[in-house]
Amino acid sequence: MNCLSYSPDGVYLATGGNDGKLKCWTTKNSLCFTTFTDHEGEITDIKFMPKKGNAILSSSVDGTVRAFDLVRYKNFRTMKPNKHTQLMCLAIEAGGDIVCAGSSDPFNIFVWSLKTGQLVDIMSGHTGPVASLCFSPSNGLLVSGSWDQSVRVWDVFGKNG
Repeated sequence: MNCLSYSPDGVYLATGGNDGKLKCWTTKNSLCFTTFTDHEGEITDIKFMPKKGNAILSSSVDGTVRAFDLVRYKNFRTMKPNKHTQLMCLAIEAGGDIVCAGSSDPFNIFVWSLKTGQLVDIMSGHTGPVASLCFSPSNGLLVSGSWDQSVRVWDVFGKNG
């Protein structure tokens, strides 16, 4: 197991492993109620959709971010960078419209529209793999942490500059 995440209401727990499987569990009785096997490489990060938690996103070393519907139990969106890279971390902005993933080489942050699946931006500046991402819940700023021992703040929406 590489990563895990609770749903916003705490009812579900999701785990991602080296085998590329994303498993969803109930917290009430610890039963696995679905397993997604769409990834072709280890899963590196998992995030539930904010607020409702009716979908879950995962990043992988296979170079994809996948969005899974927890009502229909299917992969409804696959997002890829403009060229193959291993994706190490994931963030979803509070409204659930923008998805970001950090890569190991090149050291970029890829930004997609979840609605369309289109790559809308590539942010660069780190000199090492991007290891963690997090959106501020109040102002939409994205923070990234890297193996280059730096933390950067990004204005993904261009409102502050």
